[in-house]
Parts: sequence; structure tokens; C-alpha cells
Amino acid sequence: GLADAYYYALGTKKDDSLALKYYKLAAELGDEDALYHVANCYYYGRGVAQNYAEAFKLFKTSAEKGCVEAMNMVGECYYEGRGVTKNFPEAVKWFFNSAQKGNVKGQNWVGLCYEKGKGVVKNINEAIILLKEKYPDYISDIDSKFQTICNNHNFSPINILQTYITESSNQ
Repeated sequence: GLADAYYYALGTKKDDSLALKYYKLAAELGDEDALYHVANCYYYGRGVAQNYAEAFKLFKTSAEKGCVEAMNMVGECYYEGRGVTKNFPEAVKWFFNSAQKGNVKGQNWVGLCYEKGKGVVKNINEAIILLKEKYPDYISDIDSKFQTICNNHNFSPINILQTYITESSNQ
């Protein structure tokens, strides 16, 4: 719409203030995606002073209405402690909700939380499974991440794949 045109400079000059104005109007009419964009404006300080607390509140409202991208951002806010107190288990919950709806960023965050043991019990095998299975379009990037995880944790890719095959056959 018009807000996107100003936000992304689509056929017009980029104007974050006008984009925010039109996103707010659409959000007032119940558009959760527009509400997500209003939250983004506050989060990144586009057309308004940066305000993580306001961004978090708006992301959460949008997420509760079903906006998948907002679900991921709620998780990021909890993970980073932006606009809300850091809470890794709560971050994982929101990342997982986002991932379950197909959000690639959410899938990545869940995998990274398993790798780091943030909000969940550290589980490198689960991290690798998520990173390998949830990114079919990004296989070369995942192969690189897979190798990095293996190297960082002194795991052999063969052993991990054997564990995965064993676990999969036991299900």
C-alpha cells in the first residue's frame, strides 16, 4: 500500500514519517501487519524516536493477532532484553511459535538457542537437526553453519549424522 511505498521508496521518495503515519492508520483499522510495521518503526527509529519498550508492546500485540514476523521480533526482544527484561525461555517460546508457522528466522533462532543452551537445555544434535531440516532453500549456508557447530564443539559430522539416524529410526 501507500505506507509500503514510502517505507521502501517504491515509486516515490522514501519518507519514514509518512510511512509511519499510514501504517498507524492501517493498524487502527485492525491490520496486524501494519501494526508490525509501526513496531518496526519504533524498534529501528524510522520516522520516530527509537523506543524499544513501545516497539515491544506493539510487536506483542501484533504477534497475539497472528503476525508471524512479529512473533519472531517478540522473541528477539526477550532474547536481547530490548524493551523488556531478558527472558530466554520466553524468547524460545516466541521463536518456536514463529518457526512452527514457517518463519525461517524463527527456525534459525530456535536452532541457535539449542546450540547455546539459552532458554532450553543445550542440545547440539537438536540444533543441527533444526538448522539442517528447516533451511532447504539455504542448504549451502546451513552446511557452513553445520560445519562451524561441529568444529566449535569438537563433534564429527559423521557421528552427529549417525546419532540423528539412530534417533530418527527409534521414533
